[in-house]
Amino acid sequence: MGAASVKDKGRGRGGRQPGRPRRRGLLALALAWLLLLLAVGGALIYAFLSYQAGLPEPAVTPPPRFEEAPVPAPQPPEQSPAGPAGAVPSEAMPSTAAPEPAEAPTEPPAGPAPTQRSEAEHTPTAPPPPAKPDHGTEGSAGQHAGPEQQAAIPKPEPAPPPAPVEPAWQRFAMPYAGAPSVPRIAVVVTGLGLHDSLTREAIEDLPAGITLSFSPYARGVETWLAQARANGHEVMLDLPMEPTSYPNSDPGHFALFVSKTPEQNLDQLSQVLARGSAYVGVAAVMGSRFTADADALRPVLSALGARGLIFLDNSASDNSVAVKLGRQLGVPTLYNDRTLDGEFVQANAIDSRLAQVERLARTKGVAIAMANVYPTTFRQLETWAAGLKEKGLALAPISSLIGRQPPPE
Repeated sequence: MGAASVKDKGRGRGGRQPGRPRRRGLLALALAWLLLLLAVGGALIYAFLSYQAGLPEPAVTPPPRFEEAPVPAPQPPEQSPAGPAGAVPSEAMPSTAAPEPAEAPTEPPAGPAPTQRSEAEHTPTAPPPPAKPDHGTEGSAGQHAGPEQQAAIPKPEPAPPPAPVEPAWQRFAMPYAGAPSVPRIAVVVTGLGLHDSLTREAIEDLPAGITLSFSPYARGVETWLAQARANGHEVMLDLPMEPTSYPNSDPGHFALFVSKTPEQNLDQLSQVLARGSAYVGVAAVMGSRFTADADALRPVLSALGARGLIFLDNSASDNSVAVKLGRQLGVPTLYNDRTLDGEFVQANAIDSRLAQVERLARTKGVAIAMANVYPTTFRQLETWAAGLKEKGLALAPISSLIGRQPPPE
């Protein structure tokens, strides 16, 4: 019996080990419980899914919209299709309130909801655009508005008429200080700007009532004009013109000539006027031939009138048509009564002519004297002007005589 007996003792009956059948039973029992749990879980899942499928589907309701209730339009009476006075048709007035939906939302019905919905239920309805007022067709608000609403609509005020443009001779005029009823005398000194010392003397020493006219051939005309105005003088520009003694007497390259075309003379005039600014007009220098020619003078006077400038005729010719033609054209035109100095300047001759000017002023109410740039003339003018007030006369700027000087005899 040795070793075989020992092995047989460790086995059971039939030569098998006693613990193996027990383990197999435990595995079978665990597998049975696992299958049972899977069956129970599957049943629970199936029951839950069946329960969910049987529930009614919740209805989707749109969020509430806060809308102002539209104000109902007044109903027109049946006998008047246009509506009562003061009522405006609703088509002509756009409403600020949002339009109502086509159908009011209702509560969802009890029970399961249909699984399929129409396209109209899923597509939001956009509010229609507000109606635009029609001002050009019948039934518009403007045509059917009552008197109360028409009065409430502000009417555009008419634009004010443009302010009249003041002519240059008024815009740059110096004030007249004398009494209106006192006879006026205007003195115009021409040829300034060519001699600095004499020009400065005229600006600073002559009375402010004397008008100063500057030559276009001078240097710094604009500066001289400004200084003269700063000292109270009314200012003009000299306008050279063709004399009957041409070419012995040459008026210079700025002069107007009868032999030139109107376009050429107007170009010359523009060059003269461009020499300065703030002047009231031009004073003729020489010009005995040019002022006697109406055809040559007419376009020049018209151009001066368009600029609002005075034309002062120096009366160099007894045949001058300047005053008659200028006043026919509506141009402010004046003429010289006496020239105080000539080629030979003497104090007593100047005083004698000033006395003639005084008599003309008392007779006609106004008188004009012209002078040249001479020291003797300046001294006599200063003395004479100082005693005018005692004589019942007034020294006046040239612009204050517009409309007061009678036609020449």
